[in-house]
Amino acid sequence: MIAFKVYFNEGGLSKKAINREIEGTLNRLGTDYLDLYIIHRFDYNTPVEETMEALDGLVKAGKVRALGASAMYGYQFHNMQIAARDNGWTAFSAMENHYNLPNREDERDLIPVCQ
Repeated sequence: MIAFKVYFNEGGLSKKAINREIEGTLNRLGTDYLDLYIIHRFDYNTPVEETMEALDGLVKAGKVRALGASAMYGYQFHNMQIAARDNGWTAFSAMENHYNLPNREDERDLIPVCQ
């Protein structure tokens, strides 16, 4: 299983940045696809629809088998899932949330969204 994250790059989660980053990742790894591609953070500078459409394009092109997300609030994850559903795009199937004993905010916020 090959999983990789995208975000900390020029352009954040814009379509241009996502397409550039997936090509670089696949070339460096010497593979044609990733099993899981995870967006690492919510991008406040790129419309949710642009990000979700770009990710869906990777799935449809066979470059990515499943999508994941990490490090965002429940409402942000929810809004991204709704954008995917409403436009017929691939939704996230994984969430890598920040969860530990001192910080259990995700029990109230993100975990119910994931369920």
